[in-house]
Amino acid sequence: MNKKINILTVIAVTSSLFVTGCSSMSPAQQAAIAGVVGGGATAIVLATTGVKSDVTIPVSLGVAALSAGTTYIIAKNQANAEQKRLAQERARNYYSNLSAEQKKSLGNHLIVKTSKTPGTKGDSVMMYDIKNDQVTDTVYAVKSVPAVGEKSTIISSTPATYIGIGS
Repeated sequence: MNKKINILTVIAVTSSLFVTGCSSMSPAQQAAIAGVVGGGATAIVLATTGVKSDVTIPVSLGVAALSAGTTYIIAKNQANAEQKRLAQERARNYYSNLSAEQKKSLGNHLIVKTSKTPGTKGDSVMMYDIKNDQVTDTVYAVKSVPAVGEKSTIISSTPATYIGIGS
């Protein structure tokens, strides 16, 4: 494969990772960038390695749709002070009301609903670290949440128990 094409593909994909995490962009804008770059990078790689266009085009469109859909479903933003305070309060209250046996079954993290991030759709949730007794600095706008009490990886590869508002 052409060295220039390799370099351009790496630059495009890397820059999209930075831009799609930008909290000043709407989830739709982040999704559009992720879709275009993901699909475009896939098309470049497939086309330059000799894959026929009747395969390259549908595969690239599929990657674009998957990239955009995943980015749109989970929008990541910097949490404000009120969101952090509310999530921390809800998680602590929830955890303090559990029995020792219930606490053992939770694992190390909780996903807690917090106040809505302006300009986003869906529920705003944050990750609470039980051992360190603190929430992360990131709030996620998710289109749908798991059932209360369900372990999930909707915002992290680390399984966490969703507690809703913690009551």
